[in-house]
Amino acid sequence: MADDAIFKKSVHFEWVIEHVDKYDDIQEHDFNNNLSDTLFKATLDAVLSGKEYHEGLSPRLALIRDYGSEAEGLINRAYAYAYKSDNGAFVMPAETDLGHKVPERFKIQLLRAQER
Repeated sequence: MADDAIFKKSVHFEWVIEHVDKYDDIQEHDFNNNLSDTLFKATLDAVLSGKEYHEGLSPRLALIRDYGSEAEGLINRAYAYAYKSDNGAFVMPAETDLGHKVPERFKIQLLRAQER
């Protein structure tokens, strides 16, 4: 029975700020589980302000959804990229690029991060 646990599939979410060059190639990543983490804040502020964080690189914010198990490893990875809404606030899409629903807690977390 103990071996069954390694086959149990789970979902894990993580925020990422990708630093992309003028060709839209990702040059650097910053990962975190929570947008309120102080080490993540400076980079997040750059995303929200639209400023370059590193010379020649533009930051973009995404939520990563990983699905897998200990035995099988990563089965799939989906991304949901934050975008600027008509009112100027960054919001999350309803679904990831693979069609998985973005949980409300992450949408709320992004809105709260912009209120600081």
